[in-house]
Amino acid sequence: MMVAILASRLLGLFRDMAMAGKFGQGALVSAYTVSFNLPDLLYFFLSSGALSGAFIPVFTEKLTTGKKKEGWEIFSIILCFMLLVLGGFVILTEIYAAPLVKTLVAPGYAHDDPELIALIVKLTRIVLPCQVFFFLGGLMMGTLESRQNFKARAAGPVIYNLGIIFGVLFLSKYFSIAGLSWGALIGAFVGNILFPYYHLRKEGYEFYPSLNLRHPGVVKVAILAVPVILGLSLPQIDVIINRWFATWVSEDAPGALNYANRLMQVPLGVFAQAAGTAILPTLAAYAAQGRIDKLRDSLSFGLRSVLALNIPASFFLAVLADPIVRTVYMHGRFTSADVGMTAFTLAMYSVGIFAWAGQAIVARGFFALQDTVTPVVIGSVVTVIFVPMNILLVKPLGTGGLALATSLMAALHLALLIFCLRKRIGGMDGKRVMTSAVKITAASVVMSLVCLGLMLCFARTMGTHRLQFGDVKNVNEAVVAMAADGETFPTGTFGAETTKAIAAGNAMKALEGNMRMGLINALNGKIDDGSLLKYIDNSMPKKIRKAKDVDPKNASRRVLEELLPGCVAPVTPEAAFVRAVKNTKVIERANNYELLAEDLTNPVKAADLIANGDTEIAEALRTDLAPSVLGEITAYDRAAKEAEESEKDFLHDLNIAITTKDLAGAGIVNVKANREYLAQKYPDFVTLKPVWRVESKSASAAEVLITMFIASLVYFVTLKLLKAEEADVVMNTVKRRLSRKKE
Repeated sequence: MMVAILASRLLGLFRDMAMAGKFGQGALVSAYTVSFNLPDLLYFFLSSGALSGAFIPVFTEKLTTGKKKEGWEIFSIILCFMLLVLGGFVILTEIYAAPLVKTLVAPGYAHDDPELIALIVKLTRIVLPCQVFFFLGGLMMGTLESRQNFKARAAGPVIYNLGIIFGVLFLSKYFSIAGLSWGALIGAFVGNILFPYYHLRKEGYEFYPSLNLRHPGVVKVAILAVPVILGLSLPQIDVIINRWFATWVSEDAPGALNYANRLMQVPLGVFAQAAGTAILPTLAAYAAQGRIDKLRDSLSFGLRSVLALNIPASFFLAVLADPIVRTVYMHGRFTSADVGMTAFTLAMYSVGIFAWAGQAIVARGFFALQDTVTPVVIGSVVTVIFVPMNILLVKPLGTGGLALATSLMAALHLALLIFCLRKRIGGMDGKRVMTSAVKITAASVVMSLVCLGLMLCFARTMGTHRLQFGDVKNVNEAVVAMAADGETFPTGTFGAETTKAIAAGNAMKALEGNMRMGLINALNGKIDDGSLLKYIDNSMPKKIRKAKDVDPKNASRRVLEELLPGCVAPVTPEAAFVRAVKNTKVIERANNYELLAEDLTNPVKAADLIANGDTEIAEALRTDLAPSVLGEITAYDRAAKEAEESEKDFLHDLNIAITTKDLAGAGIVNVKANREYLAQKYPDFVTLKPVWRVESKSASAAEVLITMFIASLVYFVTLKLLKAEEADVVMNTVKRRLSRKKE
């Protein structure tokens, strides 16, 4: 299982690397990522829990007690019934995908980026049938696992990832980002239907088409399944909740969460998921035989083993998040500007790796005992806490806050599971587990200090002070400001492409005043004439629908905020009154909802939405606007795109300047001094280079590999010095891997 899951995780990394190179970390990747929210919800609540926690113990019990035919009858009845239920839900979700996506999947995009909703709906409809394949495959894999055959379970994710990779490399040429969704559908069918069925036929199976829901075995599975579904699914919903909140952060946020989560899943999948999957039938057998002492020993050993492998993984990924992200993802459309958000998110996710690993073992103890009530209560409590935790942390930390909330939730969940399971089985050798955890953590801290030292050494020897994507903020303004500084950047500093960007930036600056006021006057006309009220329908917020008859101008202003998301500042009646006083207008009433200059918060986005949008409001404005105003908007939008597209050339010219000229007046060409001089002179635009950063992909790869090798040795030696018995677990794991390769 470990070898197969390692292959799956590596393929998953290759899949995400290909996706990052092809599509970057923008709106398309985010749309693809959140399109799995509805299918995942369907899977979590209708199949995953019942299969993993309820069916396997019952089926195993029938096999071990010589009731093979009855076991296959239970299998057949569950398959027939759940296929009808799940198929019905898939069909209904296909029909009502659009409203469900707006409310349950991407409410942030529905408000701020409505043009993405249609794409998310399309992708969601493609991947929804995967859930039927996952259910059928999961049921077949459960019967195989009860016979200690894990080949199908191990190979399923590998084949699924191969399908998505096929979508990235080939289908995306014809279907763009939808090619990944079609690849996922193909991979799900082959990996979860064809491959398990082949092995099931070899093992021998029996099928009895039936809907006899009164069968005692089926009733027992049903009694176990309902709480198990919640017990296993509620902790998994954190991913969906994260994506839900991420749609309110930015277009890039769901993509960053996805990339970071995939990296975090590598050690978790290899060292925890495999152990959890493999240990359940064994624990179920001990429980069926009443050998609680053996079950207790297995749980204690399993927990200590996964902690020995995953606590250092938590530390390592958190410390080396930046070079790891650069090594894995930075190529093609995924630039250095995307590294920071993904790396910070990965660091926050990494905090909880040890907790997720522990859960994989401890939760199986409950299910082996057929105690499904306790996990569901714990899962419910943790999930209730998780939602406000996201709200609390997302504002100050963005996507990193969502990841940190997930890690804290995982730690709390593990603590509660251990506390309750100890009472259930009369202890879990707690003193031994705690002693091991302390020693493992101490060794991981020593390893982390070594990693930090190595990072600083690599940064000094292999890093540069050259500017990368993301090091210059507000490029449109920066290029104009620096071009005007003839003393620092004399004529000839910037090449032809950057010169075009300078011209575009100057054009934007010249056009912005007239464009802004012309657009504001046109929008105020729309507020006054009531024409915006026709856009009010059931998709609009309730407060707008209520205001339509009571205060039409209030409703019109709020409609404008909805139709031009992220461009128009919201206003309250109280703020309107204050602004009316400030602007010495005639105050006949407090509700002054007209737009002022400062209310057009994002003129670049507004110009793009109006000049290129296919919404009714964009078409109406293009029709109603005076030709002069529309011309200014179109010209402003064109200039903004030209300035944005030239960022690469601008950075290229700046890097030539700091590596060949004495900008800082140091008497010699000093790249570090030049970079610091620019950061000091243009603090609003240029940032200092982080002391730990190695910029290039190849140097980052060397840093990660060398540091990982040295860190592993330091960790193992420290464990030995601390006389931790888990050092033998680590060494034996390595020996098994090497011996298998040799064979």
